[in-house]
Amino acid sequence: MPNISLSHYRGFAADQRLSMDIYARSVEKIAQKCDFDLKVLRPQSALERYSSNRFVMRYLRYGYYPKIARREESDLHHVLDHGYAHLYPHFANSTTKTCITVHDLIPKLTWNGSILSADRTRIPMRKPWLNLKSLSYLASYDRIATVSNSTKNDLLEHLGLQADKIDVVAPVIDDVFRPSSNTEINNFADKYEFNQRCKWLMISGNEYYKNHRTCLKVLAELNRQHEVEFRIVKTGRPSDDFNAMVAEFGLESKVKRLFVENTQQLAHLYGLVDCLLFPSLYEGFGMPVAEALACGTPVVTSDRGSLPEVSGSLAGICDAGDVLGLSREVTSMVFDDQRRLQISEQGPDWVAQFRQAALEYQLRRFYHATLNDR
Repeated sequence: MPNISLSHYRGFAADQRLSMDIYARSVEKIAQKCDFDLKVLRPQSALERYSSNRFVMRYLRYGYYPKIARREESDLHHVLDHGYAHLYPHFANSTTKTCITVHDLIPKLTWNGSILSADRTRIPMRKPWLNLKSLSYLASYDRIATVSNSTKNDLLEHLGLQADKIDVVAPVIDDVFRPSSNTEINNFADKYEFNQRCKWLMISGNEYYKNHRTCLKVLAELNRQHEVEFRIVKTGRPSDDFNAMVAEFGLESKVKRLFVENTQQLAHLYGLVDCLLFPSLYEGFGMPVAEALACGTPVVTSDRGSLPEVSGSLAGICDAGDVLGLSREVTSMVFDDQRRLQISEQGPDWVAQFRQAALEYQLRRFYHATLNDR
């Protein structure tokens, strides 16, 4: 597609949404291979230093960024984060084509009671006015990409969008996520002081829907059931809420917090741990599940959102609040050698559908369909 100008719209760095950054970079790589004249817009402002103030970020998202969008002329505008769908009215050229990627509907689904807590009760949440305002623009875009069939179904059910204008284009799982050698794992363990005599479970993120309280209950249950010690390593930024939960359960000696330096180190961590524990209350995709399987690492996850879709038949799947069921699945993943061998052999092959080579065709087709829409 020579001489087609394409603008990618990313969110502010102050949003600190790592999964969005990973997605944006992977889409940019593919777009560059498609011979577009690509321009990436990621607005910057000195006000981002005050990002902890929600009113500052509201101004930047809903006042400052639209001014930038109004100056941008392009044949095709692609908003990479549905949280910025409100940019739509500000695209300068009325003949231009527009598309957007929707990752999930978490605020809306939590507010309307579609995402429930681990014990199946409603999660208190104020009406997300600004999020709902952004979502109201989705129907105006020429085409929509979603990261999973689960998210596509949510758009159909909860927003009433047209199925024929929605394509599933999953995130790209980087080739760095692959089985690590014993030497790489041992070097990583030495560097970050992991006791390899323990059984390690990995959890990630800080958002409420990651269901860390249930993870800690599973950890306590496993240590009651087994003589070998189970521990958890949590990746991501520090969290006072998580620390308070650890203290509440008296599990400080069995929890390690780690902010890995890069994706290569993250891949080695997947190789080191015995199981990824990911009983999320909802995921639009669930990158850690696919990354772990790409590394040949066992996964225990929940039956909610896109997680069964992303993990296929390889993961142990339970209700997000079933502590005993999750504990049984972890026990099987950790001690069943045949099951571990199956995952180490089949996991990387399963994840091939999420590699760049497979998704390049999907994104090309999505852009062609957007440009040809009338």
